Amino acid sequence: MEIWPLVLVALVAGFFGLFELTDFGWLFHDPAREAFSELVSWYQERRDIDVELEIEGLGVETSRVRVQVLPGEEAVRFEVLAPEDLSGHIYTYRRGILVHYRPGNGGTRFVFTLDEGELPRVRFDPQGLRFELEQEVLGEGAPDIPQPPLTLPSPADVEHPEPGVGTAPPPVPPLPGPKKLAITGFPDPLKEIVIWYEEPDDLRSISVAWGRFRVTFRILGMRFDTGVSLNELLALPHAERTLWYRGGQSM
Repeated sequence: MEIWPLVLVALVAGFFGLFELTDFGWLFHDPAREAFSELVSWYQERRDIDVELEIEGLGVETSRVRVQVLPGEEAVRFEVLAPEDLSGHIYTYRRGILVHYRPGNGGTRFVFTLDEGELPRVRFDPQGLRFELEQEVLGEGAPDIPQPPLTLPSPADVEHPEPGVGTAPPPVPPLPGPKKLAITGFPDPLKEIVIWYEEPDDLRSISVAWGRFRVTFRILGMRFDTGVSLNELLALPHAERTLWYRGGQSM
């Protein structure tokens, strides 16, 4: 099994620890902490999340995946869309059971029963986290992420100076980019999470420093509360063979 999907599943499983926070009394009086509180609260209220991502930084070529998450069930599904040689591979994870569906030759399912600690959750002291919030300026530090189209005035809307009056064009104000929220203070192996977003429902990009990896997730599309069921999320195509593993050994 490729290691990078396991890393992705571990990251998502670890993020469930963030969404378990319910007491935000320690977050007040700090704009960066309040921004984090707003993000967590908004996603806590989502029944399900369906997102398409472009991923860089796992030592393989840029990948595109569809991720579906049921936070209340702690269930996640990864379907690889690109590169072509991995397209059709599907990974599901819920409560210690990781399943990898591999297409070809009638399909094969690899079922891994993971002992506690094999897919670590991120456990931390919330008061030990450090937050920094910045308003990015387009072209100055923000990652190359999709931006909304810029609306320019039509020629008829532009005021023209009177003849004979010399005027200098007004300075062009800097274009505001997405907000940048950096979170550090996690225990190893999670070192840092950096989130670029406009509003809680408009994430642009997430950068995660995890061990020796620096992984960048660019959000290509996102939907919420689609009504997907747990059975639908965990469903896999028909497979001719199913192989079971526990502790790295076949069963």
